[in-house]
Amino acid sequence: RGCRPVFLEVLSEYATNEIFQDGEVIFHEGSYGDKMYVLHHGQVEVVISGNVVAVLPSGSVFGEMAAMCKVPGAARRNATLRAKGLVDCRVISRDALLHTTANFPADAKIIERESQRRLGDLRSKGLLPDQRRVVKRHGSGPDSQSTSDVEAWRRESM
Repeated sequence: RGCRPVFLEVLSEYATNEIFQDGEVIFHEGSYGDKMYVLHHGQVEVVISGNVVAVLPSGSVFGEMAAMCKVPGAARRNATLRAKGLVDCRVISRDALLHTTANFPADAKIIERESQRRLGDLRSKGLLPDQRRVVKRHGSGPDSQSTSDVEAWRRESM
């Protein structure tokens, strides 16, 4: 939503089609994310820690958070996505997405803002596990600091 038609047209040139059967997993929580999906037809369940937390309708975009991450090791899925009925998706590879967004920075910012909004919604609802960890330098003591791996990765990748 909000992206310019020319951006969407260029992005669509890279899209392939993938069909998923009822109950088929599109991707697993924690898996490497190398594709973004546009739900052309059908519904998709969003599953976090085994619980269905949302159902996405036709026209929804998902998988963009991990696919847009510029640090490949950090490009992990926040949820499992599962087909609810027959699902038809348009799929854009990570490379095509990053190449296109590099040429359309204003549209990339729109996608990034929406991704951050959705990530914030999941956190505010307590649907994402605690992602804080302690990093210790030279053992324990005053040099230890608390940081969020995901937040650091997202900052590096945007």
